[in-house]
Amino acid sequence: MSTKTGSYKTYQSHARHTGSNPAAHIPDPRLLLVPQEILKDATVLDIGCNNGAVAGHLLLRHGVKSVVGVDVDEELILKSRSHVNFMLSRLRPGDRTDPGRRREEWFPVSSVRRHGPRIAPVEVCGRGRFWCGDYVTAVDPVTSSSSAGGGYDVVIALSVVKWVHLAHGDAGLRRFFEKAAADVQPWGYFLLEPQGWESYGRAVRKNPALRGVFEGIRVRPGEGMEGLVAECGFRVVKRWGVGEGGVGLRREVLLFQRLGEGEGEGEGSGLDM
Repeated sequence: MSTKTGSYKTYQSHARHTGSNPAAHIPDPRLLLVPQEILKDATVLDIGCNNGAVAGHLLLRHGVKSVVGVDVDEELILKSRSHVNFMLSRLRPGDRTDPGRRREEWFPVSSVRRHGPRIAPVEVCGRGRFWCGDYVTAVDPVTSSSSAGGGYDVVIALSVVKWVHLAHGDAGLRRFFEKAAADVQPWGYFLLEPQGWESYGRAVRKNPALRGVFEGIRVRPGEGMEGLVAECGFRVVKRWGVGEGGVGLRREVLLFQRLGEGEGEGEGSGLDM
């Protein structure tokens, strides 16, 4: 457990931020807010993937094509691989391209726990790949983007931006958003769940070594951070405030769209929100 990087077990879990049940078979309500057409068959980058819970939900329940997760904690990366193998083992066998067959949650949790994962490691790696590193400063050891096409369809950063900010300051936060913009294809999406400013203070009280960077921060969560994201090439297309969406959100969740080259803030794909 780290009070410097936020590498707590299940830190990214929806239960911590919505009050819902954290069990693996309970859907993540934050992902249920997102228009599902964005996620279907999407390639996803999960920044600060923690123990792989969000990646597992994306693969099991939201029809994404693949997820790449990155986290600074090697132990959590190992947990992520195991978690995704477990989640994929619950899928119904058969042609995953057949829209008429419900494949999610076919095998019960008890069955997988009793008999063990049934998915070959090569298939797990093909759909859920994880690497350890600081997203701001490191490069994906396999590729810096999801495919030869040059970017992910969706980039997710849930409950991680505070730790990036406290580790790297305002300059590092800008670099974080610039990298996210580079890693998502034009008109792709960026799902952000920033922590509140009071949460920064609690982190500093737990780890006084963070105080120097903390005192130099000028970009705060809210309009300042949202403006910085916009400067890096995004526009807000949807926001869910505290208590909205019928899922008991305790933090604001924002959905941004990557602007195309030469595109203005008022333009976009026309997705109906």
